[in-house]
Amino acid sequence: MPNPNAAALDFLLTRRSVPAKVMTGPVPDADQLAPLLTAALRVPDHGKLEPWRLIVVTKPAMARLADLAEARAMELGGDPEKIAKGRGQFDQGNLAVVVVSSPKDHPKVPLSEQTASAACVCLQLVNAALAAG
Repeated sequence: MPNPNAAALDFLLTRRSVPAKVMTGPVPDADQLAPLLTAALRVPDHGKLEPWRLIVVTKPAMARLADLAEARAMELGGDPEKIAKGRGQFDQGNLAVVVVSSPKDHPKVPLSEQTASAACVCLQLVNAALAAG
């Protein structure tokens, strides 16, 4: 077994989830984001399929998504209060990393493992962001 990493273990034992709405700026710039994304991709990946994709969404794209989400919700006859709340998630956002599950056909790696790998990317990204402050 490798040498223990007390700082990493302490971080994992004391970390707490926080709602996205309490995460405030400044957001990481590209140079600060790169190691977080690199860390996020260091997850179990049976077959080295990389069955996920990452999309970095910046402030200008968030505004566009707010408009699109609102228009679609209105098309579907959504509740105006819920539509406003949903739009606010995009309006208030400054940066998001979207993790897209992108499974590959593979005879030895089931879909469930590939989906779990994408979920691991999400958790690893959150942990990297929390560890980076």
